[in-house]
Amino acid sequence: MDTIARRLYSYRPYLLSLIHPDGIGAKAKMTRHALPLLLAACILSFIPATGRAGDCTIHTLSECRNTNRLMWDPAFREAREAFIGDRPAGWLYENGTMLGQVNTVLGGPPDEPVYFSDNLVRFSACRPHSCDEKGAVVLTTDGEIVAVGVLHFDNSRTRSGHPMLTILTRKRDDRFQEAADHLIAWYEMVTTDYNNWQKESYGLSDTSDELRKTSDPEIVLLAGTPDSQP
Repeated sequence: MDTIARRLYSYRPYLLSLIHPDGIGAKAKMTRHALPLLLAACILSFIPATGRAGDCTIHTLSECRNTNRLMWDPAFREAREAFIGDRPAGWLYENGTMLGQVNTVLGGPPDEPVYFSDNLVRFSACRPHSCDEKGAVVLTTDGEIVAVGVLHFDNSRTRSGHPMLTILTRKRDDRFQEAADHLIAWYEMVTTDYNNWQKESYGLSDTSDELRKTSDPEIVLLAGTPDSQP
């Protein structure tokens, strides 16, 4: 508070000019109502900022309130590039790359992080203007990517209208299995929520062909260097 008081005192001539009728002329009289805003700005300039996007990084995941905050982190971008590489994919559109399409589904309306197991956390989001297509990344709480999931309707296949889940990983170990089980449960939850909405909105029965069905996920092992083909 002493620091704030000293700063305010240094502004004293200008503050007085805003409120004194003989201050710096008619312009000062017109702007004297800005005093409360100026006082607030002076005080807030000394309050440490918390919860900013810059505080959320792949190394400080507890500071990340949602996936959007994490996506702004340059270190997380570099980690995605190293994990996924530049392989081709046609999940959202043909002739795309895995990295580009993962960025698309993680770059839209975000979810809050979900912590599970001993030290794993899921960050998820959906594609802008097409929220049926979703993405998720599972990391350790230390910031290591374990798996990436993409919920999509594959343009290069039969276009059945049923959602598919593709899971990307670099190592099929016990930790990956925990991540994969969680991503499958997330995929099933998302599909069930959509079907419940369909039934409530349109009166569909549980056996309606309009309801979406889940299937076994496709698991892609990203072996080799990031720019090699799976």
